[in-house]
Amino acid sequence: MHLFPKIVPRYDFLNHFLSFGRDRAWRRLAVKQIQPPQGSVWMDVATGTADLALEAVRQHPDSLALAVDFVAEMIRLGQKKVDRMGATEHIRFVLADAMHLPAVDGSVDVVSVAFGLRNMADRPSVLHEFYRVLKPGGKLLILEMALPQKKWQKTMFSFYLRRLIPTIAALFSQHAIAYAYLGDSIANFPPAGDIIELMRKAGFIKTACRSLTFGVPHLFVGQRSGSAER
Repeated sequence: MHLFPKIVPRYDFLNHFLSFGRDRAWRRLAVKQIQPPQGSVWMDVATGTADLALEAVRQHPDSLALAVDFVAEMIRLGQKKVDRMGATEHIRFVLADAMHLPAVDGSVDVVSVAFGLRNMADRPSVLHEFYRVLKPGGKLLILEMALPQKKWQKTMFSFYLRRLIPTIAALFSQHAIAYAYLGDSIANFPPAGDIIELMRKAGFIKTACRSLTFGVPHLFVGQRSGSAER
């Protein structure tokens, strides 16, 4: 999408600021759900500046993370961060989109996507692509934001998305319209049950969803069939 290159310079700062710093904790918790084999290969799709990939190799230092994004500007910023944090040997950036992942069938242990699924228009095809590249028994990890189900939480968060986020973003970025779009994408993201159903139709088993802070972030997990659970 054309809006992502515009928000690259303030991307990390605004992500942390607009989530009140909770996005770091959500990623830590998400990675803890996965216990990959020794020397595992992670593929972090729509990686942005590689925050989740960095968390993956921090918790599993013997792993290799393939950080995939379709925005070259985002990859350049992410590479600088990874170099600065001394993780260059563990994270490799790849310019590609979620519909055409740069991996052969059954070649990765974990596929993850944090706050990116809502921006993928053809989610059924994307989930099938995730399934394709996973090894038998491999795990899928999705961290995404959606409107909470409780009415009072939904009302408050909708106001935050529609009114406050564009206003706050305008103070730090010249592209408040881009953040308004991101707010709309959260508001229009399907209910958790619909995402679970799409995962199952793509072939995933042992699917589950857990809601986090105030019911806004949702953590989905699934497994490719074909071997015993690790």
